[in-house]
Amino acid sequence: MSNETDVCCEFKKSISLCWKNLRYEVDEWFMVDGWQPRRRRKVILNRLNGSVRINSLNALLGPSGAGKTSLINCLIGNVPAKNISPDTEIYINSEIITKSSNSLVSFVPQFVHEIILGRFTVLETLYYAFCFKNPAHYHGRAYQHIQSTIQELMLNPKVLQTRFENCSGGEQRRVAIAQELMSIESKPQFLFIDEPTTGLDSESALVVMKCLQRLSTQNGITILVSIHAPSSDILDMFDQLYIIAKGGVCIYSDQPGRLRSHLNQITGIALNEDDSPIQEYLRIASNGINDEQVRKLTQESVQQDHQQLTAQFSKFEKEECPFASIPKGIPHYSRKFRSSDLWTQFRRLLRLTFIADVRHIIGILILIIITLITYTSITNKDMVIPRGCIPFNIEHLNQTCQNKLKEDRLIGTLIMLLFLIILLTFSLGIAMYSLMTVNFMKILRHEYRTGWYSFSSLIHPVHANDLITLIFIVIISVVTYYVTSGILYIDEYRINWYRFGPLYLFNIVSFLYGQSFGYLLTSICIDQFEILLILCQVVVVIVNINNGLIVISDLMDKPFYRTISHLLGSRYIADGYLYTYYGIDRCDPQTEYSQILKQFFVDTDYVYSNLEKPMIVIIVIRIISIIVMRWTFSNVNNGKIVSATKQETLTKILTPAIEIDFHEKSTFVQILDSNNNNVEPQMTKNEFQQFCTGRYIIGWRQLTLFATDTIYEVRPTPESLDDLGDKLILRNLSGQFQFGTLNAIMGSSGSGKTSLLKVFNGKMKTKLTGSTQFYLSRFVPIRTCYIKQEVSKHLIPGLTSKQSLVYASKLKNCHETQTIDHEQVADNLLNELDMTNTANTLVQNCSGGERKRLALAMELTSVRMPNLICIDEPVSGLDSNSARLVLRCLRRFIARHPDITMVVSIHQPSTEQLDMFDLCYVLAFDGLGIYSGQPARIKSFLSETSSIDEDKRFPIETLIRYSCTGHSNSIVQRLAEETDNQINKITPSLLQDTVHIKDGVPFPRMRFSLRSVSILFRRLAHCSIRYQWPLWLTM
Repeated sequence: MSNETDVCCEFKKSISLCWKNLRYEVDEWFMVDGWQPRRRRKVILNRLNGSVRINSLNALLGPSGAGKTSLINCLIGNVPAKNISPDTEIYINSEIITKSSNSLVSFVPQFVHEIILGRFTVLETLYYAFCFKNPAHYHGRAYQHIQSTIQELMLNPKVLQTRFENCSGGEQRRVAIAQELMSIESKPQFLFIDEPTTGLDSESALVVMKCLQRLSTQNGITILVSIHAPSSDILDMFDQLYIIAKGGVCIYSDQPGRLRSHLNQITGIALNEDDSPIQEYLRIASNGINDEQVRKLTQESVQQDHQQLTAQFSKFEKEECPFASIPKGIPHYSRKFRSSDLWTQFRRLLRLTFIADVRHIIGILILIIITLITYTSITNKDMVIPRGCIPFNIEHLNQTCQNKLKEDRLIGTLIMLLFLIILLTFSLGIAMYSLMTVNFMKILRHEYRTGWYSFSSLIHPVHANDLITLIFIVIISVVTYYVTSGILYIDEYRINWYRFGPLYLFNIVSFLYGQSFGYLLTSICIDQFEILLILCQVVVVIVNINNGLIVISDLMDKPFYRTISHLLGSRYIADGYLYTYYGIDRCDPQTEYSQILKQFFVDTDYVYSNLEKPMIVIIVIRIISIIVMRWTFSNVNNGKIVSATKQETLTKILTPAIEIDFHEKSTFVQILDSNNNNVEPQMTKNEFQQFCTGRYIIGWRQLTLFATDTIYEVRPTPESLDDLGDKLILRNLSGQFQFGTLNAIMGSSGSGKTSLLKVFNGKMKTKLTGSTQFYLSRFVPIRTCYIKQEVSKHLIPGLTSKQSLVYASKLKNCHETQTIDHEQVADNLLNELDMTNTANTLVQNCSGGERKRLALAMELTSVRMPNLICIDEPVSGLDSNSARLVLRCLRRFIARHPDITMVVSIHQPSTEQLDMFDLCYVLAFDGLGIYSGQPARIKSFLSETSSIDEDKRFPIETLIRYSCTGHSNSIVQRLAEETDNQINKITPSLLQDTVHIKDGVPFPRMRFSLRSVSILFRRLAHCSIRYQWPLWLTM
């Protein structure tokens, strides 16, 4: 009865946004014969139909690559219009448009550090967001509004004084949401959030979703989130689920309570009470558009969506339809110029540059000072003494040929020094405002696109702040150069302001010149860092080769080259440097002239007036960069409301949807489970593997890890750990792992899972206390490897899966004397990890689960295979089906190699995934161990230690909920005490198999080899020739 009531209440809500026949395609580039780039059309979303209602919380679910993020981008108008089919229909409730004074939509991406300046504190981040989103007369209410918002989002007030980059993952996501809610007059009507729970433990994810549920109910916001594998508690919070299958079709669009009955009604699948229906839906969705069950569910979903739209819109008269057509997505309204935004932006940039992120300025100044001292250390007074002056009457020249040659050599060396100084200033100018600011400019672009401020409020403060920074850097640089270069000797160790002033002027112009090109290149290549890096190098070479110090164009009979040199204007900056050395107070103007200035065609009468030519170049380049930046920073698809009569709009909405062509050629990679059971392969064990079975490979006792390093060889153990607070990461841990087991390290965010994995890999030894004891196998040396959560750092784009493994095998086995068939090693690993179908697939085109398995395979290519493998978050960011396949591959690999132990950190495993592990090691928030044992024993362990009779959650969810409270909770203390008691009972067995090693786990190191240098060079050449240059040509 309650479910029917919920359905009725939900149905009474008006639809705020709906879409019909949504088809989204992209151009996909691929290589033919390894080097020829070709393009083909790929369908991402295939005739999607759906709607969301006002004041509702909605979820987009589906396997990786199904198109969840693409659907969000289409709805918010963040894709090119050419990629959306002409028959796509998107409609928005007109009442929402009329009552919203600010931007209609806000979007929080998965990686929130890409939209927030991490060096600011949370308070500063929210304060500046408030100032941009509200008129100046509201700024006095900023702190009051911030306090109420963080309270609404269940954030600890202490987080306000924490730098954003130091917040936990859950805190960062909630801060990003709070930033979008800073407007007092009107909050956004739509809030789209991409993967808000990825990388969070179940309890932190639950807190984030509770915050979103409160926002939707209390503020009238329509929220749509994409999510991978929600727990049962999270799933029940949503008003509507929208499940997308591979191939871009919708297989379910309804409330969570109807999942089980709908699945049974359409497909005939009857699930047990303990089975999760959402997991079954996601398993079916992973099979793709060619699956019969997917087709049945899709056809039913299309009919159901049409029935809901008909029921909703049939009550309207033809002239009363309250919906407007927005085929390009929700429209974006540009913010008009406000002087308060200009001033706020300027203050924010100054604070970021000189306070919050002053380390960049300090680092640049240190680099400049060290470089200048290095350059000028080769100079002495002998180099600056030669004046380069020739008397008008050559007969008065009293100089031998030998002295003349010596003087020319010294002058040539000094001119080379000047060339290096000019190269340094120009390179710093272009690098500081292109390579170093590209991520910062992306954040400003996001803020501008979401309507925080006008383009004038963006560009003018940026230029003003950069000018102030440039002046400050040039002052330090010129003073350092003036003191260290020996130029003081010319003026008898007195400051000659007539020389210092021009030197400062020409340095300013040189920096401005490089800065202008930096702006231009950033505006062009803001999303292609590799191309930006190459273009910076090309521009530096072209500009400096035309400055007239290395190649004197006026001596060459090449008019085109001379014209280019004059148009660029860099030669006049170099003329100024020469003038400061050889044109000021060096020659007697009555009797002498400067041979150096004449040699380089420097006209002393026009040294300053010639600066107008590089200044013109600076102004022109900046104007071009502003125009290009205005174009590249504008919204990808600036959709508008299409004019149409209400009758026409209503007729189109009520028209049946276009049928989906299920026979269309598949354009996606289907993930299939080669083994539909959990039966591990029966492998014949050798004698040593049989000997290792049941024995311990590693154990640890009283492991305590500090957050900071120490200067002592052995860190003293504190008498009490209770008063150390945040100084500790791991607190008095004990445990052990056996050979041939797959072990899970679990816990809330910030509990120290990654730190423990690094300790097992031989790292962070200077942070361990002296009481920490390690016990390693006495029968075999420990060889470790560590795979990071972000596996992109392990893989090189441009190589196929097999090529990556072949090169990894060559590098890891370069010291082996035996002959190794690297191709066979790669084939065997691909087969063992169920990746044979990806052997010829480029690594960047592999799915998330395939990339994680490939990173593991690369570590296993060594003939001396590691026997203690640590993997950080191997299933993070994957849908439940892909995560299940990854863990199943690890499970089968362990079965084939019982002399290897795997330790995996994991956040939110399902019950099926949890059962794949041999042992779970659970950490509490303060790095305290609260469970170590088999997954099946968690429920009995909790029953013996604490009461869970009234807790209807799964046992692991209950344990994670306790772990979030930390060691201050009495229940957590009892769990930790009972865990230690059980571990201590195993100590006698551990001592039989292991030996105490004072230094702990050895860190794996590779000896230098010229053969490895050769292999690295071939790999780099292969990647560049086969991948990078064709990619650059296509951009």
